[in-house]
Amino acid sequence: MKRNFFTLTYTNSVLRLVKITGKNIDSVSSANIPAGIINDGKIERLKMFAELVNELRIKAKPKRITASEVITAIPEEKVFLKIIEIPKMPIEKVNSAITYQLESLIPFKLKEIYFNWKIIGSKSDKLIILIAVCEKKIVDSLFEALILAKLKPLIITFPSAGLANLLGQGNQLSVIVDLSRKNNISLIVAKNGNVHFSTSRHIDDTYKGLERIIQDTINYYKQKYVNENIFKVMVFGPPELEQIEERLKKTVSENTKVGDAEDIKIIRNIKPEYIVYIDNLGLGLSLEALSLLPPEIRENAKNEGINYRLSTILNYFILLLIFIIIIYGFVWGKIYYDILNVSKDYSQLQETETTFQQEQLESKINQFNQKIEIIKSVPLAASIKPSFFQEIISVANENITLKEIAVEENKNVKIKGIAKNRNDLIIFKDKLNSLDTINPITLPITALEKKEEVEFELTTSKK
Repeated sequence: MKRNFFTLTYTNSVLRLVKITGKNIDSVSSANIPAGIINDGKIERLKMFAELVNELRIKAKPKRITASEVITAIPEEKVFLKIIEIPKMPIEKVNSAITYQLESLIPFKLKEIYFNWKIIGSKSDKLIILIAVCEKKIVDSLFEALILAKLKPLIITFPSAGLANLLGQGNQLSVIVDLSRKNNISLIVAKNGNVHFSTSRHIDDTYKGLERIIQDTINYYKQKYVNENIFKVMVFGPPELEQIEERLKKTVSENTKVGDAEDIKIIRNIKPEYIVYIDNLGLGLSLEALSLLPPEIRENAKNEGINYRLSTILNYFILLLIFIIIIYGFVWGKIYYDILNVSKDYSQLQETETTFQQEQLESKINQFNQKIEIIKSVPLAASIKPSFFQEIISVANENITLKEIAVEENKNVKIKGIAKNRNDLIIFKDKLNSLDTINPITLPITALEKKEEVEFELTTSKK
């Protein structure tokens, strides 16, 4: 979850706002600043400046800027940049080491300035430090004006820091020439996203002497850093500058490009008309920029940034947890649904099985009842025990339906019934013949004529 902010740059005469989300420009807005509001970089009329900022937020195109957090850049010429080398030491001691020698390096007293620093390189036993310095009166006036506009300054930095972020990536030096401000030229030497040198000069509308100013800057830097080579020169400003590209290639460097939006690869929807906002475009690329906010506010902003990142991580974790819970719930819901279906099928199967078993049981009970009725219907002689009839009934399987068993006084036994098929009757006869209580039975031919539903009457005698 990225922070929602816009960027603001200004000079004595022009104010510019840009809102970028991700890598796309959402809104731009600019206006001339009436005379007297700003004097030599300091905002003299805070309320008028605040009102102008909020007016531009509303008038921004293609849509108004609603963000209340802002990253701002004070005019480049009001920032003093210095690169120094100090012995390698623990990071927590660097600030004290810089403070100790800072007053000898700048044309201000320590109590009059805000400063910040950044390690931009190292040697075997040295740290290379970039120091940014600005007068308190300029920073304080901007901070107060933004608070009056009900905005929250995240960072107060300088245009070259954004330009280095935007165009100075890579480990080879690039010269960035910024002509987006009227009658002013800023030259920045950058590498790895860091400013290595910056200067501002006045220039007229015809850009007379542009080649000389660029070449002087390159020569000065090369004299100071002998082993460094310039990789390319990028010039940005009004469209008419394209007419002098060939001239600059001949007089400055073959690797010179003028107003080439393709160099601004970080921004997807860059258009030629957005080139005048180039100072704004790189400001939001890093919240670790050299901020010139008052130290106590800077520390609070740093802690807020840490808290914001932690809250962002927590929010992502919560979203991930919710997603996992949803997936977990879906999986278990599916399992529960399948269990219900299986239970339902099992219940139905049990019901079916129970019904089948019940039918079988009822059939056996009916057969048993029939056999009981047969036994009950027989006029038993005193010498005939019930077990005799039970033996005969026991050898009849489910395919033999007995209708009558009669024992006459001469001990002749008649067995009547129906067999499901001829084979069942033969089996029944064989089982009867295996009994020890009756004499062998011979089936009459008439009993074997039918194949199914064979009615029979068997005659034998009791032993």
